[in-house]
Amino acid sequence: MAIYAKVENNIVQNVIIADSDFISTLEDSDSWVLSPNKIGKHWNYDSDDNVFYPPQPYPSWTLSSNHTWQPPVAKPEGQAEWDEENRQWVTE
Repeated sequence: MAIYAKVENNIVQNVIIADSDFISTLEDSDSWVLSPNKIGKHWNYDSDDNVFYPPQPYPSWTLSSNHTWQPPVAKPEGQAEWDEENRQWVTE
């Protein structure tokens, strides 16, 4: 058994655990992609690199070349939450 994602327009629409024999019986089997890791609905899929990555957490964050979201300001040490309105980290 493996994790498969139904991908449409590079967005994960559904995730199931199945074997390849089951996937091959589906009418839309070409839209199902084997995932090497745990993923979720609405994740993104880069078919060129065969990589899944989560949705953009905040509008100001940008995607790095290794498919991780980066804030415009580096996160400080310790606990901090991102304040999108002020585009800064807030510590308690």
